[in-house]
Amino acid sequence: MDIVIGHSLNALCYSYERGLPLFSCGIKPHEFSKDLPLWNRLATHLAFRGLFPCQGNIDTFRIEDDALAIITNENSVTRIPYDKIIVFNDDKVAGLPPPIEKVQKELLVLDYIDLRFITKHNLDTIEDDEHDLVYKIQFYDNKKGKRLHAPSKDICCFTRVKEKKLYNVEYSEAYVRLKALKMIKNAGVTGAKNGMDYKNNVQKYRAIKAEWMERKVYELNSHIYSDTDKIKFPTEDYLNKARQKCYTDSVAKMLGNPFEEESREASGWGDTLDRQQESPQSTLA
Repeated sequence: MDIVIGHSLNALCYSYERGLPLFSCGIKPHEFSKDLPLWNRLATHLAFRGLFPCQGNIDTFRIEDDALAIITNENSVTRIPYDKIIVFNDDKVAGLPPPIEKVQKELLVLDYIDLRFITKHNLDTIEDDEHDLVYKIQFYDNKKGKRLHAPSKDICCFTRVKEKKLYNVEYSEAYVRLKALKMIKNAGVTGAKNGMDYKNNVQKYRAIKAEWMERKVYELNSHIYSDTDKIKFPTEDYLNKARQKCYTDSVAKMLGNPFEEESREASGWGDTLDRQQESPQSTLA
């Protein structure tokens, strides 16, 4: 049996087009990615066909001579025999052959920051094309822990960084927070009104409060490998091939075509895998 390892959209397209089981360590496109809706639909199709096992419960992989060792989040190990392994993403995969070219890993870092005491505005994004640190700020609605009619939105800060610099102080959460506050103020967004200075007849404003909440890190590239007899590293784009695949089974009748337009998207598409990740039934024995 051939096995696919990876979490990219290309890996899902390959698995969907070939009808092969896909094993992933639970990484998916971030919530602002344009690829996420299609990723969710393909993942749902694969899951209903039994081709996306243990989603969200796998920690790391180790490729052995005749079996793929899967280490779960509970530190249990299951070995699955294989004929060939097709690898799309090399993060969290041990036992790979030496790369023919080592690349500097490029990372996309997303820092989520809670904003308080900020005036209502119509901005969706703020961009800085000249720097990698907080090159984009994405405003998004986050009502968790806030008043029902709170006017402010929280922000997600996008940063590009080399892997070896990730833990440098200039890319720390504190620097991200300070850079984000500066960009917000330069965009003309102020803190909430805080009374009048009647002596000088000017409006007073509160300082914007920004509290760092969470950081997510995504690898953007992989080392370059040469194929072996049992391990393959596809580089072709399989999106168009997957589009041409036409299933007529009960899953296709129930879920439709995952490549149809966004009008087909229902609220349950992306939630299926989230519920599967939380279910103890998805745990490997």
